[in-house]
Amino acid sequence: MNETRLSNRLRALKPFRVMEIAQHARFLENQGQSIVHFEIGELDFPTALPIVDRAKEALEKGQTKYTGGNGLLELREKISNHYCRKHINIDPEQILITNGGSGGLLLLLAGLLDPGDHFLSTDPGYPCHGAFSSVIGTMIENVTLKISSEFQPELNDFESRWSDSIKGILISSPANPTGVVARESNLRQLKELVDRKIGFLIVDEIYQGINLGNSICESALAVDEQIYILNSFSKYYSMTGWRLGWVVVPCETADYFTRLAQNIFLAPNTVSQYAALEAFNDRCISIHEDRVQIISQRVEALSKGLSDLGFT
Repeated sequence: MNETRLSNRLRALKPFRVMEIAQHARFLENQGQSIVHFEIGELDFPTALPIVDRAKEALEKGQTKYTGGNGLLELREKISNHYCRKHINIDPEQILITNGGSGGLLLLLAGLLDPGDHFLSTDPGYPCHGAFSSVIGTMIENVTLKISSEFQPELNDFESRWSDSIKGILISSPANPTGVVARESNLRQLKELVDRKIGFLIVDEIYQGINLGNSICESALAVDEQIYILNSFSKYYSMTGWRLGWVVVPCETADYFTRLAQNIFLAPNTVSQYAALEAFNDRCISIHEDRVQIISQRVEALSKGLSDLGFT
C-alpha cells in the first residue's frame, strides 16, 4: 500500500491534549460513569434561554441562508453599541463576525503574516496559538512571563526578543491560563513598540467579562483603536458550541479582512448570529452577570479550601 500523502505541517501537528481528554471523558460518560468536567474552557451553565429562544425563532422564520462574509449588520451594530457603553467608539464596519474565536484568530494571523514571518506570544499561553501559526506557515516565538511580575506582559521582555523576522505580538487579556488582565500601561507600551517596529498588536479578549472584581472590564481598544481585538461568544455568553466570535480591526483594513473571510469561510453560522442578537439585551446581561457572581463565590470557596489545606 502506498503511503498516504500528507503535508509535513499536518504530520508535525500535535493533538490538542484538552480535546483528547474531553473525548475520553465523554466516552466514559457514555459507559455510565459520572464525570466532573474540568478539562475544557467552558462554563457549566447552559446558554441563556432568551438566546436559545431567538435561535428557534430564526429557524421557524427560515433565517438559514448565508449572511455577508463579515456577518449580520444588526449583530455588528449590537457589538458596536456594546463598546460604546464602555465609551469606546467602534464603527460596525470595523467588526467581523467569525466562526468562533478560532476562526477569528485564523483570519487575523493569515491577514497580518506572510509565510516565514514570526510573531511573539506568551508562555504561559494558549497552546493552540502555535498550531494556528504552523497552519499558515509562520513561526510563533514565546516570551516567558515572570512569576515575579505576576505574569504581566512587560515591554522589556518583548523588546529584547524582537528581531527582523518578528512582525507583531499576540497576547491574551484576561490571559489563558493565568487569568491575568494586562495593565493599561503595559498595553500602551506594547502598542508603542509595535508602532516603532511597524508591526501589529493582537489582544485576545475571549475571557473578558469573567475576570472577577471587574466583570465588565475595559477593552484594549480604550488604549488604542488600532489594536486588533479577538473576542468570542463562547465564554461570558456561554455559547461555546454555537461557534461564534468577532474581531475588531482598524477601519482601513476591514475590507481586506472581509475579502479573506469570504474566501475562507463564506460567512459565519447564520442561526448562531440571529441567536446572539439576544445576548446584549438587558435580560441576558442580567443572567450573565448573575453567573459571574456565582463564579466569584466558587473561587472564594476554592481559595479558602486550598488555604485551609496549607496551599499558599
